[in-house]
Amino acid sequence: MKKIYGNIALCEKICGIINSCNRRFRQADKERNENHWIRIH
Repeated sequence: MKKIYGNIALCEKICGIINSCNRRFRQADKERNENHWIRIH
């Protein structure tokens, strides 16, 4: 598993490319709007 750090725009871009993006983690950090990261299996 890798964690990709970046802003929401970056996360959305990567989520559109990587199907294994975990939406729960994406949504959780979207609400915080800081230290946005994606959990990739």
